[in-house]
Amino acid sequence: TLYSLAPVLGVISGFIFLPQWIKKISTHTKKQLPAKINTFISHSAIGVIAAGVMENISVLQLKGMLGDFETGVFGGISRISLFAILGATYLSQVLFPRVTKYTQRDVQKKYLKKTALFIILISVGFLLYIPFNKLAILLTLGSAYLPGQQELLVLMAAALVYAATVPLAALFYAGDKYWYFSLSGIIQILIVVLGNLVAVPRFGLLGAAGVILLARGVVLILTGVLSLYDVFLLSNQPRKEAIK
Repeated sequence: TLYSLAPVLGVISGFIFLPQWIKKISTHTKKQLPAKINTFISHSAIGVIAAGVMENISVLQLKGMLGDFETGVFGGISRISLFAILGATYLSQVLFPRVTKYTQRDVQKKYLKKTALFIILISVGFLLYIPFNKLAILLTLGSAYLPGQQELLVLMAAALVYAATVPLAALFYAGDKYWYFSLSGIIQILIVVLGNLVAVPRFGLLGAAGVILLARGVVLILTGVLSLYDVFLLSNQPRKEAIK
């Protein structure tokens, strides 16, 4: 448990021991930004951290629950799934500014239909990936990591679920509902941290991978329900001007 909390010490140390001139630059820059941007940065930071470090949180927890070999295998295969996470993150950078232009309800409904098609394509892509799962390990990590085939398949599924969430999350960016990003980040981190305590002792590496998939799946379902509710049932009030 103490090992899992080790990164927190680095964050605390940074706040205490960072040179004053760095803190002044950060504060000065923040004051110059519009209030909406500061709000978005504050909320989205949690979501970005959750997207990028969930696997690392699992590795830290596994270190204290399982042996070095199992932890090493999980750390290796999680790097493969990270490529899909990075791809989805780049997609969000392109998609979010575009969706700010979708201010009319009819346009947003058409966008949701396209999003459904995108999710179907991702599902088909995952099915096409399955036969190459073993090859992905051999070409990137080597035969020593083959015991993690099942876990990699689950992690890849979790990464693609994250990718499927991105187009839906764009609607919350377009509607100035930035609270969604911090909420989804907190939910994912809580599920991973608490889920590992239950699943890893019982199911090992597969349990850790399954918990990550569960966290991504819960956020996808939550995002889909909130998006449908917002577009079809609420009087959505999107942004009136794009961030310049």
